[in-house]
Amino acid sequence: RIHLREEEEEDDDDDLDPAAAAAAAAAGKTKKAGCSRGVQGVMVGRDVCRRPWYWASVDRDLLGAPANPAPNRRAVLEQYGLFGDAFEKEWLTNRGAKSKSNPRNRLVKPILNLFSGDRGSNHFKRLVEERARHDRDTPFSDVILQVADAALPPDILDRPPTPGLSRRAEEKEDTTREGGVVVERPQEADDDRSIQLGT
Repeated sequence: RIHLREEEEEDDDDDLDPAAAAAAAAAGKTKKAGCSRGVQGVMVGRDVCRRPWYWASVDRDLLGAPANPAPNRRAVLEQYGLFGDAFEKEWLTNRGAKSKSNPRNRLVKPILNLFSGDRGSNHFKRLVEERARHDRDTPFSDVILQVADAALPPDILDRPPTPGLSRRAEEKEDTTREGGVVVERPQEADDDRSIQLGT
């Protein structure tokens, strides 16, 4: 949530969108992002867990990498599947096949929100959790790729990361004013003077 601010209201750095704050901090433009003081760092861990693909371009945009490590989410699933196969093999070697716990329950959790906000996201979550629990005969890498192909349109699986965080911060600068981040308030806005922004 980004709160609307009046010119005379006191700045509150907690109201920033984490992505805008991170990009602004990296670019040294914290005043324009709504901060009254300079920012040395921004905690984004929960947001990264909630919508990881939104942060897919952080290596290139904030850390100066020449390219994104993952060209699309299909490539992420392929690499993660290989990791999952190795993890599962090691788990079964160390704990034995008699173990009541399923290593796939642990492996599935990090990919559940990979498609957050996209068509088919909830369907993907349901299918991958169900297949991971019940289909132990198929390699983990095959399970997640089969589920992704069945639940998601190809354009979502093969779409490259969206424009970088620095570009998103520049777009947000168009809506800033001296008093902080200002967003045009719709006529039906509620009394707490805040609106939910979509990204």
